[in-house]
Amino acid sequence: MQREQIAALIADESENMAYVADPSTYELLYVNKAVVRGFGLCGDAYLGQPCYRVLQGLEAPCPFCTNHLLTTEKYLYWKHYNPILKQYYLLRDKLFKLPGGRLVRLEICTDITDSENTNLHLQNQLTTEETLLRCVHTLSGEDDTDTAINKLLSIIGGYYQADRAYLFEVDPGGQMISNSYEWCQEQVQPQIENLQQIPITAIDRWMEYFTTQGEFFLTSAGKTLQPDSIEYQILAPQQIDSLMAAPLWEGETLSGFIGVDNPAANTGETHLLKSITYFIKEDIQKRHLLEQLKELSYTDGLTGLGNRHQYISFLAGLDKAPPRSMGVVFIDINGLKVANDSFGHQYGDEMIRSVGHGLREIFPEHTFRIGGDEFVGLLIDAEREEFDRRVEALRRYEAKDSLAGFSIGVNWSAGQVHPSQQISYSDNLMYVEKQAYYNSSTHRIRHPRRGVLSQELKKALDAGEFMVYLQPKFDLVTGAMAGAEALVRRRGSDGSVIPPDRFIPLYEAGGVIRHVDFFVLRTVCKWLKEWREKGCAPEQIAVNFSRITLMEHGVEEKMKSILQRYGIAPGQIIVEVTESTGKMDGVSLGDIAQQIKGAGFSLSLDDFGSQYSNLSVLTAAGFDEIKFDRSLVEEIGQQPQATVVAKHGISLCQDLGTTPVAEGIETVQQLLLLRTYGCKLGQGFHFAHPMPGEEFYQRYLANKQ
Repeated sequence: MQREQIAALIADESENMAYVADPSTYELLYVNKAVVRGFGLCGDAYLGQPCYRVLQGLEAPCPFCTNHLLTTEKYLYWKHYNPILKQYYLLRDKLFKLPGGRLVRLEICTDITDSENTNLHLQNQLTTEETLLRCVHTLSGEDDTDTAINKLLSIIGGYYQADRAYLFEVDPGGQMISNSYEWCQEQVQPQIENLQQIPITAIDRWMEYFTTQGEFFLTSAGKTLQPDSIEYQILAPQQIDSLMAAPLWEGETLSGFIGVDNPAANTGETHLLKSITYFIKEDIQKRHLLEQLKELSYTDGLTGLGNRHQYISFLAGLDKAPPRSMGVVFIDINGLKVANDSFGHQYGDEMIRSVGHGLREIFPEHTFRIGGDEFVGLLIDAEREEFDRRVEALRRYEAKDSLAGFSIGVNWSAGQVHPSQQISYSDNLMYVEKQAYYNSSTHRIRHPRRGVLSQELKKALDAGEFMVYLQPKFDLVTGAMAGAEALVRRRGSDGSVIPPDRFIPLYEAGGVIRHVDFFVLRTVCKWLKEWREKGCAPEQIAVNFSRITLMEHGVEEKMKSILQRYGIAPGQIIVEVTESTGKMDGVSLGDIAQQIKGAGFSLSLDDFGSQYSNLSVLTAAGFDEIKFDRSLVEEIGQQPQATVVAKHGISLCQDLGTTPVAEGIETVQQLLLLRTYGCKLGQGFHFAHPMPGEEFYQRYLANKQ
């Protein structure tokens, strides 16, 4: 157990004694300074000693031990006279499970010797005693602090027949005071919203009362206060003529006060408020301690960001209730290990803090440090433009202001958001960028996940989990079938068909998409060979290739070797280039296109008109075919801009000697407009859905034998 964790559980500077012990062995794990002072302990000699020996002077477990009564759900309240200190204490016991899973007993001891003497004096005042007991039972019997204090104020307000009963708390800086809880009679207007962040100077006179006499009863406020005083300006609008209040102290510092307005009964019993303050103060401390414990268990100590525990919890919530949109940045610090080895871990810590600071400044809403050098920032339910702006700001920070360089994986999704998958994809994109960093340095470190991902993919391919479907293309003028596009699908464990957008991005980011690309090519070549032997093979079939695969050295030779194995001519294959990674510039694409076309293949640009495409690609690569994206096709005839882009895009293809192909044709109107614009080929649900190879053969080829 780390000392910092326990320190967050027990306020070390509290005037109340508090300790943590193992409920099974009775070993003391921690005591605060009040225990050290009270029992005269030296250093850490108490560690490992049984609590009954150190704190009770016994040689065996206390006969009154409450371990068997404790739970993690609520505190157990009881009183005890300590024979060593000769003092009465109110004890609050509870079991806590630390973040690491260890169960410990927490006991907080409040000195109530004076309170006990007061209670003895009040024994003859049955009504007051019963009220106090009701208050104590209310505080101890409710698991929720807010509910307990609200019920307590109701009891106090009823006892004094007051208009309002309330609790004020001083902020951590000691400069402001706010009404945190309030109870009102039915006919009384609540004031809690109007009593927030009041300057502490507004109660200077009360502070004097609190210091000199403790609780006080103020009467005839309208007559005794100056109209221009802050105190009058606060009380008069609330129609408060009298009030009773008792302070809450933490040591010698005022932490708040409890009070009632316009009390009409038991006005001479101000000591009830005083007695209640002991218990209220402990409940407030408990709330603060639990908040600190929660914050510690959810906060990274080095950066102040959310830690992995908070990240997992937050992500689980997103998976249950996905947002309408989500942007993800996944960060990994470059060269942290080298920096630690070369300059020491103190310097490495500063690198981590610097990256965390920049990420929190730019993505303040949801930012986490999930590993030694890994960070995640999320932007929920925002616009894409805002996310892109922040990503650019983050890259500028990395380039100019950050103490450490870092690699970034970026992903945006709207509509059907799958948070865990999206973050995993961003993680892999980050590793692709990090690969470039290491490959350009002396480290030459390879992608740490590529080997595992490649093995898993090959295993899935061998197991027949991937399938190739064909979607026919048609001549938009004659209506004749004019080839097909090969599309890959994956079979889920439940037998369902998984679309490519659920797995292709992962394999592209991991640099192993080549296995899928070549699997599809082999399958298509096998079918072409079978159908050729039957005399009914289609003229061409298009096969999608990732740009990452096409960047491999000698990729065209690998493609040709597959074709040669089945006796297929390169002219029967159209190589479609996807644009999902957007990493290749025009010059590189031109080089690749020259190699592919030089080997005899036709070249097609897929998804033209989507967010990745640009006109410079058309001139750099010399495509034989341009496929207009379905997102553009579905807007023609409805959105003027889309109509103009499609019409002139098709015209541009004709001028360049490139065949225009429309994807995603679903309506007759789209077909007629595209035909009018001069689009030669098309595919989409209007004609046919993607289908297995055997179904394609039976529907479009078998009757040609």
